[in-house]
Amino acid sequence: MMIRQERDSLFLRKTVGFAVFVSLAALLWLMIQLSATYNEVVPVKIKIKDVPTGKIIKNDGLIINAAVKCSGFRLCRYYLLPKDARYIEISLNETDYFENFDSTYSLDEEDVEKAIGSFMGIDAEDVFIDAEDITIEVGILAEKKVPLVPDITLKLEPQYCIYGTPIASQDSIVIYGDKSIIEDIDEIKTVAKTYEEVSDDIFDHLEIDLNKLGVKSALEGIDISIRVERFTEYSVDIPILNTLKNTVILPDKVNIRYFVAMKDFTAVNAAAFLVELDTACISDGKIPVAVRHQPEHTKIMSIKPEIVEYIITGTND
Repeated sequence: MMIRQERDSLFLRKTVGFAVFVSLAALLWLMIQLSATYNEVVPVKIKIKDVPTGKIIKNDGLIINAAVKCSGFRLCRYYLLPKDARYIEISLNETDYFENFDSTYSLDEEDVEKAIGSFMGIDAEDVFIDAEDITIEVGILAEKKVPLVPDITLKLEPQYCIYGTPIASQDSIVIYGDKSIIEDIDEIKTVAKTYEEVSDDIFDHLEIDLNKLGVKSALEGIDISIRVERFTEYSVDIPILNTLKNTVILPDKVNIRYFVAMKDFTAVNAAAFLVELDTACISDGKIPVAVRHQPEHTKIMSIKPEIVEYIITGTND
């Protein structure tokens, strides 16, 4: 038993020793590789700040390919950064740039190389870029107030309907960007959202994504409120208010079939409706009827009949 334990202990020590040796060798190899110098092409995003008044950079966030000469440690540090953190900022107040005739600015090549070198932690002499890649497009800054439309789809459960008018915290939005883009925008929609099997009120926040349109806004989203109730169908006979003198109408009542919220059912009756003759459309002894008043939150499904006949019983004084 003792011999077996000693043998197992010896095997364990050898295994651990071998693992340590392999780990140290791998670490040494990695240090050698990271200490070496590499020539690599890396993408770098350029963000422009201090833009002249009344101007806007149309291709802000331009990504250029920079050839760099640096150690593996520097490259490793670069690639460990999140992609949205791999950018440099260029101030138009602190760099030389040339205004071209085609509404573009050409940035100073040396200034951009210095900025990339500072970002990478290397000398500017070890950064190489193509001057044609650092041309920025400039537009005229404009702003516009347009309607903001919630882009939602409601799939309601049977017998359920929207109760009242949906409410949004904002019904318009001020957008700004390049004038040529702003002029063609008549409305902005929120990010599309679908609600399935709806039977309860909805209180939600809708995001606004303007990136695809190439414009910006201080407003990032809106809150919406949609009341939902269970409805039922009912019908009533309503007398027609005859506003014509010396006439008899046939029939003198209409049947209205309507949707009403269950919670309002007892409060809605025939007296809550007003039906009149549409005297502006008299033709060949017939006249249409029109609903002049109906209870709030009711939805009329049908009116029968929609046209009645009239008979003149005497002459007007």
